[in-house]
Order: sequence, then C-alpha cells, then structure tokens
Amino acid sequence: MGRSVDPSSKRARRILASGFAAACLLACGDAAVPKGRVLIVGIDGATFRVVNRPGAADRLPHLESLARDGVHGPIQSHFPLWSPRIWNSIATGKLPDKHGILGFVRERKLYRSTDRKVHTLWNIASDAGLTVGVINWWNSYPPDRVNGVVVSDHVFPRVNESRRMAYRAAPSDDAAPLVYPATWQQRSQEILAETVNPTSFENIYLGNEELPPWVKTEKLSMAFVDDGRVTRLSLAIEAELRPDLLMVFLPGIDRASHWLWGNLEPADFYPERLRPTPSQRRAGAEALLSYYEYTDALIGTLLARYGPDDLVMVVSDHGFEAGVQFNLLTGQHETAKAAKGIFYARGPGLPAGGRMQGVSVNDITPTVLAWLGLPLGADMDGNPAPAAVRGRLRTIPTHDTRPVEHLDGDATGAEEEMLQNLRELGYIE
Repeated sequence: MGRSVDPSSKRARRILASGFAAACLLACGDAAVPKGRVLIVGIDGATFRVVNRPGAADRLPHLESLARDGVHGPIQSHFPLWSPRIWNSIATGKLPDKHGILGFVRERKLYRSTDRKVHTLWNIASDAGLTVGVINWWNSYPPDRVNGVVVSDHVFPRVNESRRMAYRAAPSDDAAPLVYPATWQQRSQEILAETVNPTSFENIYLGNEELPPWVKTEKLSMAFVDDGRVTRLSLAIEAELRPDLLMVFLPGIDRASHWLWGNLEPADFYPERLRPTPSQRRAGAEALLSYYEYTDALIGTLLARYGPDDLVMVVSDHGFEAGVQFNLLTGQHETAKAAKGIFYARGPGLPAGGRMQGVSVNDITPTVLAWLGLPLGADMDGNPAPAAVRGRLRTIPTHDTRPVEHLDGDATGAEEEMLQNLRELGYIE
C-alpha cells in the first residue's frame, strides 16, 4: 500500500494477490454493497508513542474500542511533514505534486481550496449523489459547492469572534462565505458562540501554574476550546443531515505537543533553560496525556452516532519527536522518528482486533471509495486496504473530469491570525 498506482488491470491483479482480498471478492461477487455511512476523524499530530504509553489504554477507551472491534496500526506519512500537504493527500489519495497543496503558504499567502488541482473524497462522494459533511479540514476555504455542508477552516480563528463583538452585530449577508450552504453560515456562528463542552472534561490548561513556565497555557486553553467547538458543530450537522460521509478535523493534539512534548523526553535532550523540574515534568506529561484523553472523549461523542454497519476511521498525519524551536517549543516533526501517525478503522468487512501494516496517508481515500463501492481513480497514488473491498473493485482513469465549484472567497479576516499561529509553532517565518 502507498505505492504509485498502476493501470487498472495491473492494480486489480496486485490487490487480488492478497489472499484476504481474494476471499472477500469471491464472497461478495457482484452483490450490492451494503449501505453504511462513513466517519473520518482527523487528529493532527497524534502518535502511538503517547497512545501506547503504560496506562494510556485505560484512559483512551474509544480508541481502545476501535482497536478491539476493528483494525489499527501506524500510518506512513511523506516528507516534509507539513500538515496541509499530508491532510490533502489523505483527502485525495494523491501526492502533493498532484493535488497542488505544497505547504502552508504560497507567495506569503495561505494556500486555499482553489489551489487544489484535484477532486477530494468529499467532491467524489458528492458527485456520486451521497451527502457529505466537512468540518475544519485543511484548505477548505473557500468552501466547495457539495451535496451537503462544508464548514471551512477559516470559521474557527478567534478573529471572527472578535470582529463580531467589536461590531456588535451578526455577520452581514455580504460577509465572506465561510460555510456552504449559506443557510449554515449563521447557524454555524451561533453554535460556535456557545460555551457548552461536549464532554465532561474541564479545561485544565488555562492558568495552569504547575506547567513549565515557558508553556503558553492560553494557547493550550484555546486549542481545548476550539476542538470542542469543532465537535459541537460536527454533531449538529450529523444530527440534521446524517451525511453519508462526515469528515472532521481536530488540530489540538498537534498544538499541545509542540509545547509539552519535552516532558516525555530525557532532560539532556534540551538546554538547561528548557529542563523542567520533576514536578513540572510530571505536570507537563500529564497535561499532554490529558489532551489525548480529552480528544478520545470527543471521538466518543461522534462514535455514538455510528453503528456496526458504518465505517469509522481515526487517522493522524504524523507523530512527534524531541526538538527546540523558537527557544520555547520542545516538540517537532521533521525526521523519520516522527513520520508515522495513527490509524484506526472498524466496520463491516474489517477483522476485529486486526493489526494493519504498511498503510500510507495516500491510502485513506482509495480505502473509503472501495468500501462505498465507488470507483478508484487510476491516477491516485494510494491503494485501498484489502479488507475494505466489499464488492468488485472498479477503477476509472480519473475523477478530475470537471472543475470543482468553489464559492467566491474574498479575504475573511482570519488569515493573519492563522499565519500568526503558524509562526508561533515554527511552521513559517
């Protein structure tokens, strides 16, 4: 898996070479693919180096349940380990040179959805007549016109909330289209303005004086709140639309790991000024594991809406390693030590308690297409997980046969805050 795609005949022979896939195809034949929905939860920066720590399984019951009821294993990313490149590969099944999102910025401006050259999984599913929901995915502004709802990543930065408070008014009708369709723009803002936490977890990061002094606790607190907001909005869309495909992106673990990772590493990896006291180390390690625990609870609220006939995936783009950036950050992802994220999946056709090896970030879209019974593009760089093939595998030359319809996107006011966040995390200068 994860290799370049051969022409369809060669690809089919390669997939059929797997005994498991051959057995599945013989059993399924040309029978109709059972109806089920798909949930994909993207967790930025999650790694088995934390998930597999002693005692973590008891604190991550929903990930543990996915591992028990389905398959899991490491997922291989590609370099450089920059989130926009990888999350767009996850959403397209193609390498960055093909999908066109090569980094965070182009000519000092954020990459946008209009820079993406190919169809995403949600475009393909929508074109096939399925309903889709997409919340906070990388480079989703301006939103695409789809059979469903797209809440772009420009909705969430706090500058939008600050502007509303400053003007003491709701967004005007001519405001930049952050959400498609327009009927969900105002509703999204109202939902995001709520302060209700979708879990029972308290925000332990704001004003936490037990953490090392260089940790910006307000940043961790903001990440905590934003992940809750993303989840609340996702639940609202799921409840009303019940989309065939729901894709949700939670960035908080990545942000927390940049600040807290050093508490998991030997002290001599860092200069003296970044060596926490024993109590600060314990507090920092606990704060990072608590963020994983909080994220697991958010996943649980989403999983509660999906049954045994549905396909559920939890995936990350990379891991973390020791490193110093801006004299403050103690976690980074630059070398092979951080090149593998996490992958969990459960659903019909997937064996319980199975271990998956060799999964690539390029394989997610082909796997979902195969599970849905939709054709794969022969120009994709990934392959479906054999266990997900539930009918006769079909390929077509490409899904990119027409331009993607985007809303007209002017400046949203969110760009500068997003750029500042990227500067503080060391992604751009």
